[in-house]
Amino acid sequence: CIRDRPTGLFFDSAFVAKSPLDWISRNNSKPGRTGRESWVAVATPEWTEQYQKYSEAEIMDLLYQAFVDAVGGLQEKPDFMDMEFWPDAKTIQVASKEYLYDAELGIGLCGDWCLGTRLESAFLSGLAMANQIIEET
Repeated sequence: CIRDRPTGLFFDSAFVAKSPLDWISRNNSKPGRTGRESWVAVATPEWTEQYQKYSEAEIMDLLYQAFVDAVGGLQEKPDFMDMEFWPDAKTIQVASKEYLYDAELGIGLCGDWCLGTRLESAFLSGLAMANQIIEET
């Protein structure tokens, strides 16, 4: 959701518990981004699967209400809302290995799907594989 007026929220991102939302982030707080206040709200994979057949308008209303509930209320609705259905955005079952690497072939695979569901997981996976390669050389 995008607003011309700031929400007044004191944080830039948060994991959300006991909600249809998994994570929310103030998009314009990221380095190099300015302009109107905008928020990204990411639904849980389970919620997304359950509600994927609903209309976009219904989904946006439900997720906006979940956002309002998560932040403890808002005075005004956003000036603009949009959504993107991305069913494969989050790994449901991780590989539970930091990376996959075949030293003989010199081929490796790493990514968020190895350790978790976030960008940080991708970084840690890549770092672990890089360290392994460095050790072997």
